[in-house]
Amino acid sequence: MFPPMADPNLKITATEFERLVRDWILKQGGELTSLVVTHDVEVEAHDSTYQIDVLAKFEAFGGADFIVLVECKKYRSAVKLELVQVQGQEMI
Repeated sequence: MFPPMADPNLKITATEFERLVRDWILKQGGELTSLVVTHDVEVEAHDSTYQIDVLAKFEAFGGADFIVLVECKKYRSAVKLELVQVQGQEMI
């Protein structure tokens, strides 16, 4: 399966793109322990509830738990780093 971001002209909806990213992450999981990948999840934070496009939970490195939050943006050009940094800081 090709990386979903490899074709910026892919003719699918935003939700279809999010699900494509979810499926791609699942296929890339390989040797990860207890990989669970979900689409369209609400995450509670200290200041609000956030809607996350794709959330991956897994165990690696002999028992460390990881959570990866993925926000899918299907744009013709790259999302500016400053925008990603600002949104990421809101989650911490």
